[in-house]
Amino acid sequence: MRIGLAQLNTRVGAIDANTNGVIEAAVDARDRLGCDLVLYPELALCGYPPEDLLLHRGLKSRVTAAFETVRREVSGIAFLLGYPEYTGESIYNSAALIRDGRILANHRKQILPNYAVFDEKRYFQPGGGPTVVEIAGQQCGIIVCEDAWEPPPCRASVAAGARLVLVINGSPYHMHQQRIRESILAKRARENDVPIVYLNMMGGQDELVFDGASFAVAADGTVVFRAPSFETGIFVVEAQSARGATVIPPQSVAATLPLTESVYRALVLGTRDYVEKNGFPGVVLGLSGGVDSALTLTVATRPRSSAACSARKRSADSAGSTWSAPGKCPASNSRLSRTSNRTASPDAISRDASALTMLGTLYFAATARSTSAKATFFDAGFGIDTGRRSTKVTPLTIPTSVRAQRKLEDFQSRPLRWIACFDAIHPYPVGQSRASSSR
Repeated sequence: MRIGLAQLNTRVGAIDANTNGVIEAAVDARDRLGCDLVLYPELALCGYPPEDLLLHRGLKSRVTAAFETVRREVSGIAFLLGYPEYTGESIYNSAALIRDGRILANHRKQILPNYAVFDEKRYFQPGGGPTVVEIAGQQCGIIVCEDAWEPPPCRASVAAGARLVLVINGSPYHMHQQRIRESILAKRARENDVPIVYLNMMGGQDELVFDGASFAVAADGTVVFRAPSFETGIFVVEAQSARGATVIPPQSVAATLPLTESVYRALVLGTRDYVEKNGFPGVVLGLSGGVDSALTLTVATRPRSSAACSARKRSADSAGSTWSAPGKCPASNSRLSRTSNRTASPDAISRDASALTMLGTLYFAATARSTSAKATFFDAGFGIDTGRRSTKVTPLTIPTSVRAQRKLEDFQSRPLRWIACFDAIHPYPVGQSRASSSR
């Protein structure tokens, strides 16, 4: 059985976009990858975590319509879809197994986390009992995220006949979280003598970052497959029958990232997706010549790929003139004054960055080249130019250090030495404010 793990970057409330992503991934997994089954992340239809949006009167009808669209449009492949299930006055965090329009099984998450960033008991009712279903000749148990972190759900699935456990997740990034995930799932596999396939979502949503890094463990707890971290895509795991059991032989195991690199990628992903998903037209940075400003600039201007990043440097001769570029919208189109003719590109700063740490609040620490520079505009290449830009730009201001308040006060009172703005997708029609649009 070929299992496609769809590490999707969904957006909370963007039902149509999420639905299209689900359908496109199913078609790709079926036609290009030859999968028998594709797994989607927890609550993929509405995005995770939806929180109070679950209580919005319109979400129920939109999710119901989207569920029916996916059920109707996708054929020729089985898929396990995470979605909020509305039943009477109750809401469940559910996963439905569907093939050719038929719902073969529906699992309701049993253990609802209510600690740290999780508040699921506020919205969901717990499910009860295991869900086991045959897929391509394999008896598969279905569980959702937190169900795998406690022994009973896996134990009940195996007792009900599961020979392979499938777990869909929305597990946020922490510095050592991947090691913890793999340790817990390896323990579940050894306890029950079954292989486990674990899918995680990818992307930033408000204050959370999801790093993907989906994986599979054999019955002895060995990691036999791992997808790349911080990458979207469909990654294939193969499960086989052997002597009445299901086994996952060793396959592609992506290397775990060094701690510094994983934190850096989390910062870049979280910043980029916060700007894009909340509809900010760009950001403004108040920068000094320090390393905290240099590294903040590097994070803020990093696009999806280094090739998409273009640093446009104002020459000394043109300093003080107004920036003009077709289709681009710098912050307030202000006049930029000359301070120096030395510049440093994001790549140069990134090469020199040597250390990062995240302790509750983000503190930046690195060694980098001196970046006393004149006004510079970085076009980060984020998203797509929709042609529907507002004439009033209200970019997000990103503090560059623990002296953030002072920086913001400086911004209010006098021109900063260095202002950088990067242009991002603006999904609102001209003349429509962000506040007047639904999320």
